[in-house]
Amino acid sequence: MSLNFGLILGALIVGFGAMNSAVAKDHGRHKGHKGGERHMDMMAEELGLSKDQVEKMKTAKRESRKQMKSLKSELHELKSKLMNMMASESTKEQLKEWHSKIRDQKNKLEDLRFSQMLSMRDLLTPEQRKKMAGLHSKMHNDMDDDSDED
Repeated sequence: MSLNFGLILGALIVGFGAMNSAVAKDHGRHKGHKGGERHMDMMAEELGLSKDQVEKMKTAKRESRKQMKSLKSELHELKSKLMNMMASESTKEQLKEWHSKIRDQKNKLEDLRFSQMLSMRDLLTPEQRKKMAGLHSKMHNDMDDDSDED
């Protein structure tokens, strides 16, 4: 993998997350469909996305949403079971094994998020990827400035 490609990919990964944080900051904490629409609208405007790109991104997000929900539900169940095991007479080995299952589940979630980002990246032109990297840099600096105020 070339250094330039690696830098752009890294910027995209962090940029999508940072962009979501920036939108949340600008529009108040949001969840669900309306917040996602605002995020997509902002990204479409900032990157100059076509209607086709926006629709394809929405479709990709909808498709992964069901998987994400299922994986998160399974993770919650695993964590609840671990808490019950902590209060029981479970051995350290049993607890470590269950903790490993939780780590594996978290990795599955991260893999799905990464796959979603790669799908989104594939829809961007090289110019839009560069814009995304610039947005990431700006938002990263803005977040650093906000953390200095604390």
